[in-house]
Amino acid sequence: MKYIILILMPSFFVGQNIAYQDLLKRASVNNKSCDSLIRFVNNENTNIEKGYLGAGLMIKAKHEKKLHAKWQYFKKGKDKLEDAINTEPNSMELRKIRNHIQNNTPHFLNYKNNRKEDEFFIKKMLIEQKKR
Repeated sequence: MKYIILILMPSFFVGQNIAYQDLLKRASVNNKSCDSLIRFVNNENTNIEKGYLGAGLMIKAKHEKKLHAKWQYFKKGKDKLEDAINTEPNSMELRKIRNHIQNNTPHFLNYKNNRKEDEFFIKKMLIEQKKR
């Protein structure tokens, strides 16, 4: 029985990341999906969850009507995502999340300063993975 649990554990975590990615894709189009993403990762047990929570909060800003609420969601989400990346700077998934957010953020929010760095990091990691 112990062996079955050990074999299934990695697939559980991979499945979770796929669910996070799917919710993140739907969150930008649908407010309810955005709320689901935020609820799903609200415990912040891992840096990946913290990163997805930050992305979810920034996307939630898009769905808000009041300007002050938009800014508060964006600011809180940005802080969470940046904190997750600072804690785990070699995480390709966190870098992909930030790159995606920065590529889709309006210029006036001034959140585009890591795009080139993240793109270089992601390409470098993909090349390293292909060598293995």
